Amino acid sequence: MSEFDLAEADFRKATELGLDDQKQYVMLVNRGVMRIRRGNNLAAADDLNAAVALKPDHFQAYFNLGQAYQNLGRWDDAVATLDRAIARSPRLAVLYRARGQVHRKRGKDREALADLERAVALAPPGDPALAGDHLEIGLILQQAGRFREALAAGDRALEARPGWPDAHRLLGVALVDLKRYGEAVLSLDVCVERGAPTQAIYEARGLAETWSGAYPRAVADFTMALNKGEPTASLLANRGWVYVVSGAAGLALRDFDAALRLDPSHAHALVGRALAHVRMRRPREAVADARVCVRLNPGDARQVYNAARVLCQAAARVEADPARPSGAWASASRYRAEALALVARAVELTPAADRGRFWAEVVRPDTALEPIRKSRPFVKLNARLSADSAAAHRVEVRDDDVLVPQTRTPPRPAARRAPLARPRAPQADPRDLRG
Repeated sequence: MSEFDLAEADFRKATELGLDDQKQYVMLVNRGVMRIRRGNNLAAADDLNAAVALKPDHFQAYFNLGQAYQNLGRWDDAVATLDRAIARSPRLAVLYRARGQVHRKRGKDREALADLERAVALAPPGDPALAGDHLEIGLILQQAGRFREALAAGDRALEARPGWPDAHRLLGVALVDLKRYGEAVLSLDVCVERGAPTQAIYEARGLAETWSGAYPRAVADFTMALNKGEPTASLLANRGWVYVVSGAAGLALRDFDAALRLDPSHAHALVGRALAHVRMRRPREAVADARVCVRLNPGDARQVYNAARVLCQAAARVEADPARPSGAWASASRYRAEALALVARAVELTPAADRGRFWAEVVRPDTALEPIRKSRPFVKLNARLSADSAAAHRVEVRDDDVLVPQTRTPPRPAARRAPLARPRAPQADPRDLRG
């Protein structure tokens, strides 16, 4: 006979003794909890509803009834039960916390955030549940793009529970989003050293190391991530980008090919493979990948701009080739014209308020665009956009129209966009903290 069977027998004996309302309430709540643990949620709900009827002003039955309804997938009933409990006991943090968790599971993050913040406000000092509240608040804020607030929530979680790897994980991801890569690496180091590092943690640290310029460490972490689970297109593409900027175009090409076998439309892998082809003196293949990327992402300013960069470098590669075939000059001219059109399209796809800054901070200093910098359309575009940015400078026009080495910082590697906790797309996101 199992422990649950023995417990059921004990509860039956207690019922036979004849219990007053208070003892009957306690028995029903305890048996309901036992039945939840056993997985018999329907019977648990019956017990807990009976307990609520006996003592409608006591919160314990409501709290556990909400859990039974969650387990049954009866989300509306779970929320309604906790609403009733809060109406009768509006100063209990545990009830707001429970309702917030239900909202979170239903994807209603705004309501979850309000409930969790209320739970924090009502919780007594030293409540051990506070660390989890702050962590969950931070996750919601991080997924909403409110990175500074997420960072503050992570700090509060660490104050409540020093050294907690889950809180360091939140900090690491928020710091990556805030471009504070060195600090992000330190927080993610704690996750690796003290926790049970997952594929997502290794990938997140690899991204931070990529942006810090620590390419050998980034390759090692992306490789560890690949060894932790099934390969993803994003993970392979991220490692491919590190190989590209490290000068290992052949290794990069291998990763990009593998990524595109998993997801033929993966934009970062397409652009990365295009750049690898340029590095390996294969401009025709590079241009083909860039065009596919634009066709698949016609409204994505970043991918359109990345394709323009590839076309510029392909043009320069063709013109610099001493063994260029017949028609090479015409091909290079087409590539430059196409790149100009894509740069203009990327500008138009950028929100109007951001165009001046995009031009001054991204386009103008980009040495990959050197082959089109002296062209009349580029100069006219620069003149128009310079007026939109106080930071604009005069366009630097070089006398030699040749390939200029690309800057060391690649276009941002693909981030896994699906829950650190809950998948949101076929690829996972290292910035999702629960992977």
